[in-house]
Amino acid sequence: DRTAAEGLVGVAVDGGVGVAVEVNSETDFVAKNSEFQEMVSDITKVALGVTDVDALKAADLGGKSVEDVVVTKVGTIGENMSVRRMARVEGDSVAAYVHNAAADGLGLIGVLVAFKGNDDSGIAKQIAMHIAATNPASATFDDLDPELVEREKAVLTDQAKESGRPAQIIDK
Repeated sequence: DRTAAEGLVGVAVDGGVGVAVEVNSETDFVAKNSEFQEMVSDITKVALGVTDVDALKAADLGGKSVEDVVVTKVGTIGENMSVRRMARVEGDSVAAYVHNAAADGLGLIGVLVAFKGNDDSGIAKQIAMHIAATNPASATFDDLDPELVEREKAVLTDQAKESGRPAQIIDK
C-alpha cells in the first residue's frame, strides 16, 4: 500500500504504431536501477501488441503476465511498483520523443506523434519535442476542460482590468 509516484515512461514505435507506458515506483532512485529500466523497456515492447492497460497487465512477458513480472520485481527490488497507464497511437508513421532520458526509450516524459504520409524532414519529432516542452492541456479546443477554460479566462480578465483596459476590450 506504499505510494508509487515516481518511475519512468517507456516509449516504443513499430512502423505506424506507437505506445507510451508509465511504470511507477516509490522513489526516483529505483528509476535509475538497471533492473527496473530493463523491466520497463520489456513491458513497453509488449505494449505494442495490446490496446489498453488492462490488456497490458494480462499480456505475456517471458511466460508470466506483466502484472506477475511486476510483483516479482517488487520482491526483488523491495519497493512498490505498478503499471499505471498506457497510450497507443496509430498513423502512417509515428515519431517519439523522450525528455530527460534515463536510457534508450525511457525517461520522465514521453511523447508520441502519429501522422499521415512520410516525415523526411523530421518535423514530427520536433513537434513531439515542442509538446514535451509546453505540456498542453489537450490536443484540441473541444477536449479542453471547461473549468480550466473558465479559470484561465478569469485570470486574463483580472489582468486586463488591472492594466486599465476598456470594458469592450476585456470582453473580447
